Amino acid sequence: MKITIALIALSWLTWVAAHCPPTGAVLPNPKISSSDKVASALKRSLDNVVKACQNDFNITTTSFSVAITTSDDTFFEFHHTALLRNDIGVDTVNGDTIYRLGSVTKVFTVLSLLLEEGLNLDSPVWQFVSKLENVAQYKDTTLRMLASQLAGVNQDSFVYDISATIPPVMLAQLGFPKIPIPEGLPTCDAIQIGEAPCTQFFDGLKFSNLTWQPGTNAAYSNLAYIILGFAVENITSSSYADALNDGIAVPLKLKNTGTRVPVVENGIIPVGGLEWYTRTLANYDSTGGMFSTPHDLQSFIRSILNHEQLSRADTAMWLKPVVFTANPAEAVGMPWEIYRPSDLTPDGRPIEIYSKTGNLPFYAAHIALLPAYGVGLSINTAGEETFNAVRDLLDVVIRTLIPILESLTRAQAEATYGGTYTSETGSLTLAVDDGPGLKIEEWAFGNGSVLDAWLGLPGRENLISVDARAYPVGIDDRWLVYFEGHSSKNKTGIFAKQCETWIAQDGLRFAGLPIDEIDFKFEDGRVVSVTSPGLRQELLKV
Repeated sequence: MKITIALIALSWLTWVAAHCPPTGAVLPNPKISSSDKVASALKRSLDNVVKACQNDFNITTTSFSVAITTSDDTFFEFHHTALLRNDIGVDTVNGDTIYRLGSVTKVFTVLSLLLEEGLNLDSPVWQFVSKLENVAQYKDTTLRMLASQLAGVNQDSFVYDISATIPPVMLAQLGFPKIPIPEGLPTCDAIQIGEAPCTQFFDGLKFSNLTWQPGTNAAYSNLAYIILGFAVENITSSSYADALNDGIAVPLKLKNTGTRVPVVENGIIPVGGLEWYTRTLANYDSTGGMFSTPHDLQSFIRSILNHEQLSRADTAMWLKPVVFTANPAEAVGMPWEIYRPSDLTPDGRPIEIYSKTGNLPFYAAHIALLPAYGVGLSINTAGEETFNAVRDLLDVVIRTLIPILESLTRAQAEATYGGTYTSETGSLTLAVDDGPGLKIEEWAFGNGSVLDAWLGLPGRENLISVDARAYPVGIDDRWLVYFEGHSSKNKTGIFAKQCETWIAQDGLRFAGLPIDEIDFKFEDGRVVSVTSPGLRQELLKV
C-alpha cells in the first residue's frame, strides 16, 4: 500500500525547474595524489602558458610559482624562472623562494583579529583606535565594516593622487588645471621610498569625505586595512609585525612569512625590482606589506582547510560573503574576493572560489580556496605585468582544475556510495548522474515508494514529478535529502529562477525523526549500509 505521512505543520514546497543544491561540497571531497591525472593535466596547461606567444604578460621577464594543496598535502607545484632577471636573488625559483604578497596580506590581517578571543567585530573601530574617537564620519564604523570593505574609507592616500604620480607636463597636456596642493593635506606616505611612517595619517582621513556611508556599498580601500593594522597593534599590545609573527607565523611554522624585509639572496628579484623587494611599507604593512613563499602559503591554506586556528564553525563563517557586487557571480567577504563561475561542471552549479589577489610593482600574488573540493591554491609572480600574469594563470588553473576535480569526485562517489541497498522492508538505489549529489533513483518502503508518498502529501496537487538527491553534511557520514518537485505550471516572473530548497531542509519528519536524512555506515573503508532515521529503515548494500 502507499504510505502517507501526516504533517504537523506547513511543509514548504520546492517547485523548481533546475537543480538547487546546497553551496559548497555536493559530494565528499576527492582523494587526490600527485601521480594522478589532475597533476599531469595542470602541468600540460602551464607548460602551454610558458610556450605561448600570446600571453598578456612577458614570460621572458616574469617568474611564477603555482601550488595546489588538499587538507593533507600539496599535490601539485609548478615553477617558472624568467630568462631575464636581476643578478641578485635566487637563480631558480622553487617552493622556498620568497615573493612579495601585496594585498594577500589582508587575509592575515583579518585572521589576526579573528584569533582574538572575545573580540566583537561589530564594535566601533574608535574603541580600538583612539585617534578616530572624535572623528564624526567614523562614529558608526565597525571592525567588520573595515574588514569587509563596507566602511566607505578612501582607497588610498596622497601617494596615489595623480598630482603626485603623473608629471605636471603630462597633466597639463591632459587638460588638468594647475592647482596647488590644498593646505592641510598630508603629502607624506609610508609607501614612498625612504619615508618613515606617515605621522599625519589620521589627518588625511579627516581631510576627505567617505566614499559611501558605512555599511552601504563595497568600496575597496587600502586605508581601511591600515586602520585595521592600528587596531591589531592596540588590541595585541604589540607591533603589527610581531602580532602577525606570534599569532600566525610561529604557530603554523611559517618560517619565511612576515612583513620584515628578508635577505635578497632568498628572494626572486625581477629586472628593475630590487627597490620594491627591499622597500618597507610601514603603515601599509597591514594592507600589502607581507613576504612569503609558496610552501608557507600552502601551509597557511591547509591551516584554514583543517580549522587549525579557528574552529570549524568560525572558519565556515569566515568563508562567507558579506556584500554583493553588481555582478551576481561575485561577492565580497572579509577580505575575500568571491567568484562563482557556473560553466565548469556538468550540472552548471556555481562553484564558490574564496580568493584574494595582491598587487605591487613587480610582484603579484593570489590565494584561493575551493570548499566544494577541499583544495586551495597559491600563485606568486615576479616581473613585468604581474597582475596580468596572476589573472592569466588563475584562469588557466581554475579552468583546468575544476572539471577534473569534478570528474574525479563523481567517479569516487559512484564507486563508494552508488548501488542498491536492501532489507526485508524496502530498498534504496543511489547513483551519480550529470546532476549534483547522489541521485535517489528508487526508494521503496513497505509496498510503496517514498518519492510517490512525498508527491502525495497535501498541497502538492500541481506537482507531476520529484527529483530527490542526497548531499553530505560533512560530518558523521550524514547526508541531507533534497526533494525538488516539478510543477505542471511553469514558474514565471521574479520567481522563475528561485531556489527554495534551503527553506525545505529538515522539513519532513515522521514520529520525531527526519525522513530527509540518510546516514551511511562504513566498515574497513567500505560502505556497508545506509539508515533512514525517520523511516527507521536500515538497508544493507548489495
